[in-house]
Amino acid sequence: MKDFTQMNFQTSKEFFQILFRLSQKQPWLSEKEEELLHLLFEDCQNESQKGLLIKLLNDFEYVSHEKYKELIRDLVKVISSEMGLNAEETQIVALASDEKADSSQYLLYDLKIAFDAIQWKPTFVNRFGAAYKTCTRNPSLQNIILVDEFIGSGMSAEGRINEIKRQFLTNGISDVHIHAKFLIGCETGINRITPLTDSTSALITLRKGISDRFTPDEAAQYLNEMQLLETLLASKWGDDVLPSLGYGGVQALYFRKDGNTPNNVFPIFWWPLYKSGNLRRTLLRRAKD
Repeated sequence: MKDFTQMNFQTSKEFFQILFRLSQKQPWLSEKEEELLHLLFEDCQNESQKGLLIKLLNDFEYVSHEKYKELIRDLVKVISSEMGLNAEETQIVALASDEKADSSQYLLYDLKIAFDAIQWKPTFVNRFGAAYKTCTRNPSLQNIILVDEFIGSGMSAEGRINEIKRQFLTNGISDVHIHAKFLIGCETGINRITPLTDSTSALITLRKGISDRFTPDEAAQYLNEMQLLETLLASKWGDDVLPSLGYGGVQALYFRKDGNTPNNVFPIFWWPLYKSGNLRRTLLRRAKD
């Protein structure tokens, strides 16, 4: 693919061709035309920044409704057939920490329906903190499969896995088997929690959007350009601090149709406030509590 970061976009025909190819690769952008043009022509301060954002958008992992359903089927196959587990000894546990709406609970509900379709009937638990209590009620449920749509830095998952292990060990139970399964996973997060589990995997694995896709010298230049773009943004959104390069520096490039954008995605694509306090017209949306 042509190196967009080195192009001059003064030629309208060439730029139209670039955007046309981009919309073919990323069909969700066809619904975001005004937001895309605003991002490129209002927020970008130079041609290099425009080129960089186009390259990053081209590399987004986009999950449509149809792709999401396919990933659900694939995950059900992994758990029910490829892991060698018995449903009667297995609990599928959402990584959610409380009763608030959470992508892991959304996924858990869809998995429940998909497992029922093949008559594989594990126990479903909607909060990670309930895994131990569930096992005390049914001691045979010693295979714990933690699930979520997405893992970014892995810091939250790490803490929750350690808490589950603490609960069991404090009560003298050491023969539980903990697995973590994700639809989409950043290498950073997967690598962080793999040593804590019997197995960890994601159906689709993401590398860092800049650091892992360019040479070191190019990456340094483009990271600088991205951080210059981020100077346009407010440093806080309510109680949330701007997660430079995506929370944990993960540099994620991921979007699920009608999904909630993870804070590990580069904030230039979803952070809703300018430094002035004015609202932005963003390509992606993130709902927060």
